[in-house]
Amino acid sequence: MSYFFKSMTLLRITEYYRKKNPGFAHNGYLMMPSNGLIKSIRTSLPMFKGVEKSYEKQCEQYMNTLDINTKKIYYPWFHRASLLTAYNAIYVPHRNINRFLEHIKDEQFCVLVNPTYKIFNFEYKNRDKNKKFVDNLLYLPSIANMNQDEMLYISNILDNF
Repeated sequence: MSYFFKSMTLLRITEYYRKKNPGFAHNGYLMMPSNGLIKSIRTSLPMFKGVEKSYEKQCEQYMNTLDINTKKIYYPWFHRASLLTAYNAIYVPHRNINRFLEHIKDEQFCVLVNPTYKIFNFEYKNRDKNKKFVDNLLYLPSIANMNQDEMLYISNILDNF
């Protein structure tokens, strides 16, 4: 795509999409779940152990591709226990975010900046502290479906920043 549109990158497309589609709201949709959601939960519930094992395996593989210093910088919450999540959030100090985004702008994967911004739509204790933290978060592609080559691709980018 960048061949035809030099200013168009996956990062810019992702930013544009995110502005137009800011994510789903958590405004009580589980108070009256749809029949489809209930059916999906009932179907998926017996498989949760297998899903956890899969996430555990993928996380271990991915973390083994990263340099120890890279883990400390981008995954400060990682302490050998698997990250049982489909999300791949990294921590980038605010002063480095623009430089990091510039570093990866021509790479072939999407990044979301501050994916959790909606939690600050109201006042609560420690709001500013939490906001400061999540303003330093970026979502990389999910580890859950990555193969070894994709894991190495991402880890090389992180290790070399």
